Amino acid sequence: MRELIKGLKFLFLTLFAYLFQACAMQYLAIDSVTASLPFCTLAVFTVTLGKKYTFCASCIIGILMECMLGNVPAMYAIAYPVIGMLGAQAFSDRSERQKEKRLERSMNIQKKGKGPALLIARLQQIEIPALLRIPLCAMLMDLIWHAVMCIYMYLIGVEISWLHFTRLFSAVCYTGVLTAAVMIPMRWFLGMYRRKKKARQAEEEDELPASDADEEDTNEEDASSPSTEAEYDEDYLYPEEGDWL
Repeated sequence: MRELIKGLKFLFLTLFAYLFQACAMQYLAIDSVTASLPFCTLAVFTVTLGKKYTFCASCIIGILMECMLGNVPAMYAIAYPVIGMLGAQAFSDRSERQKEKRLERSMNIQKKGKGPALLIARLQQIEIPALLRIPLCAMLMDLIWHAVMCIYMYLIGVEISWLHFTRLFSAVCYTGVLTAAVMIPMRWFLGMYRRKKKARQAEEEDELPASDADEEDTNEEDASSPSTEAEYDEDYLYPEEGDWL
């Protein structure tokens, strides 16, 4: 049942991100620059749920945009899943084995590398908090998307000017601000904070019985030690005089 509810919430946020971006985001434009709510949602999925949900959501949004808004054949259908997985690869949570391999790799680079390699190795050792990784992930996805669009415009003959780069920078910053505003409500809707609260309560409940059990064991040992000594004294038989010889 929990997995079903989680899947419905995931699907609702995915469809809502697409519909709001297609229908209402234009009314929130600042100087004709709009943010990307789909990338905000994908960034939240990346850090909160994992790569699988990010890939599924990026495929759904890419297919919907390809069907409804696509001007270039297969642009959205290909770009969104690829960009989503690049962001997930950079900012998703890693397992303990992956963290150990990454730490060993960075340590080897520190011993051998110099200059940029050494800087990258030190950056890899930094653990970035989740609430900081989400905006950075969304901004990275939006940056890649706008870079792809600029390259496409250049290839079809449009002259790229500083205006395009300023709009790119403004759009990426707008996406980061929007992500910072919506990520906490989205994570709460997905039940992230409720799970943390339950986990803390479970840890506290596990610690209390353990201490009580230790006290009971200590009391039992203290109570059993006198009886053991008494039994030993009662059962002990002094040897007779003939046994000493």
